[in-house]
Amino acid sequence: MRRVYIPKSETEKRPLGIPVVKDRVVQMATKMVIEPIFEADFQECSFGFRTKKDAHQALQRVKEASDKGGAWVVDLDIQKYFDNTTTASS
Repeated sequence: MRRVYIPKSETEKRPLGIPVVKDRVVQMATKMVIEPIFEADFQECSFGFRTKKDAHQALQRVKEASDKGGAWVVDLDIQKYFDNTTTASS
């Protein structure tokens, strides 16, 4: 994994890991094995980081429920979520 830092603001940088080809091959092989196992346990209403599911579909589901009189409460905090990883110096 090659680690680079991209500017986030004038004073902050965000770490970014760029996998080499060998890593990508291993990651894809692992994904092909474990994805069907995890997909079987997910509910139909779960959209995050899933194959053939995206934010547009999630928003459409919310709109449909709202149009039918549903009430939704969403509470999330993703600020700097990906910055909370252990980094090694390059």
